[in-house]
Amino acid sequence: MPFGGDWKALYQAAREGELEALTRWLDQGVDPNFQHPEFGTTPLIAAAEMGQLEAVKALVARGAQVDAISDWDRCTAEQAALELGHQKVAHWLRAQSPAAKPRD
Repeated sequence: MPFGGDWKALYQAAREGELEALTRWLDQGVDPNFQHPEFGTTPLIAAAEMGQLEAVKALVARGAQVDAISDWDRCTAEQAALELGHQKVAHWLRAQSPAAKPRD
């Protein structure tokens, strides 16, 4: 559940790549991993769908889970980016995936 802010505003900022607003809502404590029942997805997946690479990077840096699966269509952010032709976003997300990280 989002605390200390407006999850829908964070979601919209992620979709539109509005980094200042995105940072403000994250600073206020909005959970980047929450999936609102009306939307069934995370701000990270929404940003990936729209090809907003800088928003994707900002969300991941602030704790968004790269491997989260959308309740709505069962896609990860990487899958959503690929499906909509955002290759750079998908490639960057793939590199951040826990499966892509070397194990000690």
